[in-house]
Amino acid sequence: LLIVYPWTQRHFSSFGNISTNAAILGNPKVAHHGKVVMGGLESAVKNMDDIKNAYAKLSVMHSEKLHVDPDNFRV
Repeated sequence: LLIVYPWTQRHFSSFGNISTNAAILGNPKVAHHGKVVMGGLESAVKNMDDIKNAYAKLSVMHSEKLHVDPDNFRV
């Protein structure tokens, strides 16, 4: 995400140095966030019948607290 869509780096200023591809790939905070995202995908698979409800809190956090553009999450 941070390499392919570099404008998303603005949402991760607390991650420290993410100024180059090498810095992103070697950043432990990026790796940890990747695990969190994979956990979210696992939750989606486990809640296929009610993904909307399963992601409700995550959606609110990303839109209201983090101010992430919803277009970043189009399926």
